[in-house]
Amino acid sequence: MSDYVIFNTEFPDGKGVNFTEEEKIARQKQEESTNKKIEEFEALSWKRHRVARYPDIGDQLDNLYKEGAFSASMAAKIKKVKDDNPKG
Repeated sequence: MSDYVIFNTEFPDGKGVNFTEEEKIARQKQEESTNKKIEEFEALSWKRHRVARYPDIGDQLDNLYKEGAFSASMAAKIKKVKDDNPKG
């Protein structure tokens, strides 16, 4: 998640960083914005999980074609493509 910036105010020697009030306000706004983006991302986790588990769209469309779910005109277009490009 390269869009997010993590602010670290601690250094290895244990000393902190002193921010000006302006910097503190800017940091707080950035953290709020980052937290909002993280919440929005996490709220859509169901969608990412679902998409990853669906069959390939080509397989879905091929199944619909084979089951006769398309209109006659669409089926004719698909058949033409299949006939013009047979499997090797």
